[in-house]
Amino acid sequence: MIYWVATALIAAFTFLVIFAFPETAFSFPLSFYTNPWVDEVGYSHTYGAMADIPDGLIFYIFGKRIGRATWHWGHVRKLTLCDDNREVSE
Repeated sequence: MIYWVATALIAAFTFLVIFAFPETAFSFPLSFYTNPWVDEVGYSHTYGAMADIPDGLIFYIFGKRIGRATWHWGHVRKLTLCDDNREVSE
């Protein structure tokens, strides 16, 4: 019984370290340089951009999968396809 508890604790700690370290390594410089950024452009631009960073990372990592999965949705296909008779500058 003690062996299983110790193994579970080690696994949980390892999981936490592996997944928390990149977030910490990314968020420390971001928070360290936030004050000069806020002084330069203001709160709304700074925190708006900071809110977009995780979305950008998600699309950078999973963008191809998301695009392939949503391509079969009718409204996505309608918005992205162009007509054959569109004007092309040559």
